[in-house]
Amino acid sequence: MRFVLTNTTDKAIPVFQRWNSWGAYQWRIAIRDGAGLRAVAVNPQQGWTRNAPTAIAIEPHAELALTALVQEETTSDRRPGLDRFVTHARVAYPIEVRGIFDCPKSAEPALAVGIGAKTLPASELWVGAIASPWLEVR
Repeated sequence: MRFVLTNTTDKAIPVFQRWNSWGAYQWRIAIRDGAGLRAVAVNPQQGWTRNAPTAIAIEPHAELALTALVQEETTSDRRPGLDRFVTHARVAYPIEVRGIFDCPKSAEPALAVGIGAKTLPASELWVGAIASPWLEVR
């Protein structure tokens, strides 16, 4: 599954990077099946041995892409180039999925966030939530 965020504005949009604890849970994949079961696949990373508040700017009229692999929590597939998302539920096919990108307001608005060679306060990062339409997967 490929997530693509597109900046349709004339200004760069800074967002936390996914590798750190501030950005790790911004990306989610919602799943529902014909029986009405709903589940959410999330970043399985729970602990950090190295962590810093870093961001990336989505430049004007540019994209930020993420290629994701959705799997059950017990699966250990770690193919290179894929960001792993896990779900605790077993779903029956066919299913529908949707991507969700959710950036809540920082609880630390004055936190210095590294973005390239400069820093900016967390209060200047993009805040909001967007979701793709539901897409059927067979």
